[in-house]
Amino acid sequence: TPQESIHVTDLGCLDYVVTPQGPVDIGLWASTGQLLAQTTIYATNTLINISRYVSISPLFLNGGTSYRIGIWSASGLFLDAAGPGIGGSATLSSDLTLNGLALATNGGGLVFPDQQGSAGTMIIGANFRYDRIPEPSVSALLALGGLLLGRRKLR
Repeated sequence: TPQESIHVTDLGCLDYVVTPQGPVDIGLWASTGQLLAQTTIYATNTLINISRYVSISPLFLNGGTSYRIGIWSASGLFLDAAGPGIGGSATLSSDLTLNGLALATNGGGLVFPDQQGSAGTMIIGANFRYDRIPEPSVSALLALGGLLLGRRKLR
């Protein structure tokens, strides 16, 4: 759940999943089950830190609304989980709240993760990159400053 509205710019997967296992499909869904974006990640895609990413058309996510991200591979997946009682940990941006891992119970392939696990747990693999959307007041102040500088130059 993003705390404030964001634009998702890339879908990705941790490199340690993609490189040994081959391509993986990543999907991002609204909590209603509507698929919003999907892509396939290959070991040759852009590596940023420890994840491989593919750019997507910027996707607007509303602050305070929950979304689900999923991963699938035809070769089968080896993924780690982190959370209370499971062990391990993951760092999550303060811009996002983790509601718990989600699993698909409705068949193979890249399908909507319809079952939600316990709060604070996550499957470590699929991820995304995003840009914050500036507050309207910040944009208005920048525009006003530009107008004042333009007016001053004309004098």
